[in-house]
This record gives sequence, structure tokens and C-alpha cells, in this order.
Amino acid sequence: MFPFLISSTFYKTTRSLHLYLGLFISPLVLIFAISVIVINHYPVTLKSAILFEEKKQIEHVPETFDSLDDVRAIMKQADLTGWVTFFRHLEQQNQYRFIILRPTVRKDVTLNLETRTLDIKHRPYDFMTRLVWLHAFPGPHTQHKNWFFTFLWWILADGVACGVIFLSVTGIYLWTFLRAERKIGMALITLGIVSQALILILLLR
Repeated sequence: MFPFLISSTFYKTTRSLHLYLGLFISPLVLIFAISVIVINHYPVTLKSAILFEEKKQIEHVPETFDSLDDVRAIMKQADLTGWVTFFRHLEQQNQYRFIILRPTVRKDVTLNLETRTLDIKHRPYDFMTRLVWLHAFPGPHTQHKNWFFTFLWWILADGVACGVIFLSVTGIYLWTFLRAERKIGMALITLGIVSQALILILLLR
């Protein structure tokens, strides 16, 4: 039905793509795999203690406080970069607060609108927490990918997922040409299907 599937050229091309793509995405797969082990076996939380505080003065306060552009205008004056996950204008306290996340640190920023002073609390992450950060934040719950690193990591995470799908499909294709491995391969595929079916049954109960 599809004669090109059994051609030597297609086979060699698929084998090369399978090999080189696997090597390319293997570091990112390791990050996700190790971070899962960390999440499962170590009490890691993205909430960290304050290491130090600093104050910065800005010259201009935005006219409005209802958009990400307002936060960016403040950050530019204070030479701050990162992913903004929260911002709120507290009228009664005459303050403007926002949170900046990076893989290495969380910064809680409070702007005193009267004095135009930024109070920045630095909450650094240890190595284990950084792994969890990388695992947790490329997902669909990330609504505002407003930092280049976050956007790039989101693209890479999707790329790794698509790469794993490609490796799985091409792996099955390449396996069909290895006659000596067909029995053990079929047994392992069957075990994989059974295990996944059991997981789905438990999830859907």
C-alpha cells in the first residue's frame, strides 16, 4: 500500500533522523526525567525564603496600573528582567506590587507610589527547585509568556514532546525490520499497552 515504507532510502533516512533527533533532545528529556524524580522523592517547593532585600529609586510612575506594559516600564527603569506572573495596584496602601520569576530566583517587588521607591525581596532557588521550576512552567497553565526565556522554554518543551512522539513512531517502524528482535519487541509493546490501559482505567474510574 505504501511501497516507500520498505525502500532502503526511506529506512536509512528514518534511522538517521531517529538517531540524531534522539541525541539532540536527550539533554532536555533528562531535565524532565530527573525533575520528575525530584518532585516524587524530595520535598521541594517553589516558595523560598528571603535572602536579602534591596531598594531602588525610579523617576517615572506609570499613569495607569492595569497592564503588563506598566510593569515593564517600571522594570526597565530598575534594570529588572524576568517573567511577570502577578501584578496588582493596592490603592489603599498606595502601592503597586508585582512578582518576577526566573529559574534561579523569585523577586517580590513593591512600589511605593508616594516615594517612587521599589522594595525588592530576593528569594533564590536551590538546584533542586530550579529543576522543578523548569518542569512546571512550560505547561498550558502558563498564561502570559512575557519573557523571552519563558517563551523559548515553552517552544523547547513542545519540541521535546513532539520529538518523543516521533522517536516512538520511528522506533516501532525501525523495529519491524529487525526480525531477530520481533518477539521480544512485541512482548514489550504488549506490556506497555497493558500498563497504559491499566493507568487509563484507574484515571477514568
